[in-house]
Amino acid sequence: MKNIIFITIFILSNSFIINAQNYFLTLIGEIDKQEHAFNVIQNNTDEYIICGVKSNPITDLANSYIFKLSEEGKILQEKIESVTDSFIGARDILQLENNNYLLLYQQGPGSNYEENNFIILSEIDDNFNTITEKKIKFPIDSMEIYQINMKKANENEIICYGNCSKNDTWTTFLYKLTTSGDSILFEIMPDAGISDLEINNSEKIYYMGPRTANDISVLNYSDFSVDTIIDMFNTIGYASITTKTNIEFLSDSTFVVSGVYPYLEPLQSTLTVLGTSYNVLYSKIDVGYDKDGGLIPQLKSLDINTNNEIYTAIWYFGSSEFYIAKIDSELNIIWEKLYEIDYSPHWSITFATNDGGCMFIGLLNYDDIIIVKTDPDGNITHINGEPSDLKAKKVIVCPNPTTGIVNIKKIQQITEANIKIYDIKGKLIMQKQFSEKQTAIDLSNNPAGTYFYNIISENKLIDNGKIILTE
Repeated sequence: MKNIIFITIFILSNSFIINAQNYFLTLIGEIDKQEHAFNVIQNNTDEYIICGVKSNPITDLANSYIFKLSEEGKILQEKIESVTDSFIGARDILQLENNNYLLLYQQGPGSNYEENNFIILSEIDDNFNTITEKKIKFPIDSMEIYQINMKKANENEIICYGNCSKNDTWTTFLYKLTTSGDSILFEIMPDAGISDLEINNSEKIYYMGPRTANDISVLNYSDFSVDTIIDMFNTIGYASITTKTNIEFLSDSTFVVSGVYPYLEPLQSTLTVLGTSYNVLYSKIDVGYDKDGGLIPQLKSLDINTNNEIYTAIWYFGSSEFYIAKIDSELNIIWEKLYEIDYSPHWSITFATNDGGCMFIGLLNYDDIIIVKTDPDGNITHINGEPSDLKAKKVIVCPNPTTGIVNIKKIQQITEANIKIYDIKGKLIMQKQFSEKQTAIDLSNNPAGTYFYNIISENKLIDNGKIILTE
């Protein structure tokens, strides 16, 4: 199932931020619009198709957009659709056997459940011209649809899935349709909570929930009957991962689940590889690096390349730092990259590209989407289709400014490092050798002012800068 993308967004200097904002202002629209990219797929000519919504938070209206990108992320073609006095957004996209695309449009929330109780399936050609379009009313009255996605099951069938509300009660639904929009099977599940869904070659449906956030539900594709409920607490041996999870198949007999493990301080991301007999093969907590202050790591998406290597991207609420990694099928880190930017990025999609690299897509400061392309080693090559030389950091020094305590964080490939602190006159006032992932230095006994640091590893300067000490 390759119609989910890893999108990771990398953010640069102030000059890039300004250029990116101007770029998307020209590309997509007014400054009061907010961009949301919901899915990316790759067509047969190494081009990438993105669908999403630009919404106005003041009027609560939205337009849909579709972009065609080159492998570097450069926009080749675009289509923006507007519906007067309404909120209908392009929520998902997949490619059909005839090389056309199937778009799923969803009506936004509103007070009239009857009017919001539908989706639109639209077949478009490679030039984004509409071939057919069908409005599909859901089989239950007084139901409001929320967070709907679709997966291709076979040549002629899809499954739409998500959460819905009826009489103020939230629940999960699965809806099997033909690609032309004919209804096959609709099922309301016991509770709400579906986050991701995959169908393997044995026609089993895997998804998180709906019973509890601990469970993976396995259903039979033919009739949605329950095959197995996997209790993650008993299976993996630790408590729930949160519902913002991903399920992806490494093979027809193994799959990986990602999420956030919420019962550690600080909260940490987790990956687990299971067999389809529900045995744990590998499990890894602390994907990414520790974050101070209880900020929750957001591992929102992953993707798997043709070598069964896993790409992940993590961001943190309110933080300018983000982390990406390539991990093998046994959850060993192949490489990891750490970046620091001026604004908080929100990654939503990750997609392994045919050249061995990855494309990451997300939100920049809640407003504009940003598209980042990396090479097979995780180095950023393009941002929004333009060449980029943004370098990953080997260490991060934070908080900065500080009232005294400064944390030095390094990626795992740096085995040992030495930090030296100098005052404004160039006098060495402190140094510390460390091999752990994170160490702390205390400057609270020094007068407020500007200090400078060098970090050395294997006799090489790997980072330097200044630290602002405040009273």
